Amino acid sequence: MRIIAVVAVLFLALCAPALADVRIQNVFINAKGGQTVEYNVRVTLTSVNGQQGPVGIQLFVRGSDSESWRPLGTMAPIGKVPAGWKVSRDLFVPWATADPVMKLGRFEIKAVATGPGGANVSTVQPYP
Repeated sequence: MRIIAVVAVLFLALCAPALADVRIQNVFINAKGGQTVEYNVRVTLTSVNGQQGPVGIQLFVRGSDSESWRPLGTMAPIGKVPAGWKVSRDLFVPWATADPVMKLGRFEIKAVATGPGGANVSTVQPYP
């Protein structure tokens, strides 16, 4: 019993802080073009105490609360986020490869930042 408690404490000590210092500050969605819109999705992360280790960002899209999330794309991993810094990544979604719900012009984007050990933080941004 004591061994299980020690293992659990060590697991929490090593994995829980993995993203404790990284926050998704915002998700910005910009559209350019006329009839064939190209979307730019920018995710900005910030850190209070510094985040060591790679942070990956995945994006998902859906049309409404009643729909399930579908993968939109994966952004380049961020090696580390120094204390007090902001780091942004962009994903460009051309009309030809956009999810069909994006072509309707009203959707939600979910950004999920995943750090070492699988810890993650997420946020949802509606468009428009």
